[in-house]
Amino acid sequence: MSLMRSFATTLLAVGICVACASSHESTRPLRVTDSYLGLDCGDAFPCPHLGIAIWLAAPAFRVAITLHGRRVTLATHRKYEYRRYWQGFVRDAAAERLAGNMSRTVRLGVDASRRDGTVRRATLTSPVNPGWG
Repeated sequence: MSLMRSFATTLLAVGICVACASSHESTRPLRVTDSYLGLDCGDAFPCPHLGIAIWLAAPAFRVAITLHGRRVTLATHRKYEYRRYWQGFVRDAAAERLAGNMSRTVRLGVDASRRDGTVRRATLTSPVNPGWG
């Protein structure tokens, strides 16, 4: 009976350690390695069409950003940068006023989801460039 109790205690301890390890991983902050914001005007003026590119240190399943209170879901190609590069476009009237003034930045909230549903977050600031691409 004591051998069975010892085995059960060991199994419980291993289960707790595995749970701790996975919870520590989900509390790691999201690491954004680079970002780029630029106006994508074509022939249009005024130009409130803003391109957003985000490079992550680790792959993600889904990425969304929050810009001036609006949530924008970004897209990636499955093979490109191994799901570390994400981009999207949004209409943002403030972007044109900020473009080219590298001393003024836009604050972005970045949410990256993993396949298991874990969400990691980061906040960053980036200038708005006068051109996209």
